[in-house]
Amino acid sequence: MRTVILGKKSPLAVSAVGLGCMGMVSAYPPIPEKKDMVRFAREAFAKGETFFDTAEVYGPYTSEEILGEALRANQELLDFLETQAKKKGCTMAQLALAWILAKRPWIVPIPGTTKLNRLEENIGAANVKFTSDELTALNEKLDRIQIYGARYNAQQESMVEK
Repeated sequence: MRTVILGKKSPLAVSAVGLGCMGMVSAYPPIPEKKDMVRFAREAFAKGETFFDTAEVYGPYTSEEILGEALRANQELLDFLETQAKKKGCTMAQLALAWILAKRPWIVPIPGTTKLNRLEENIGAANVKFTSDELTALNEKLDRIQIYGARYNAQQESMVEK
């Protein structure tokens, strides 16, 4: 789908046609079932939709909840990472950063934040270590999980060095 850039100071690329979410939760009886709207939102995202209009007045928070479920990266992956993080005594963010650090010694992750507690959490990832068996098991599990969605839209992807 074609994208447009919104804003100049902090530009945001969004799909050229947005998706209003009021009908997912109110306004147009009969109100669809939540599971159907989660599936619909996933399909919309897969087709390139990235600009979703929600409002508290629709639910409140009901359409946001549907989108959160629909656009969550991959529940199997999240469940697996949560379990691994608990075993390592770290957060999921620290586990992910530690895994990246373990991939190659020259890879330096650059997570962004404006919160001191998140900065401290990110820095703490450097102290999370994996045994070779743990890293092998983690990589094998991650290789079997299908990841849905792209990190960038097509326009942004074209600007990334390969």
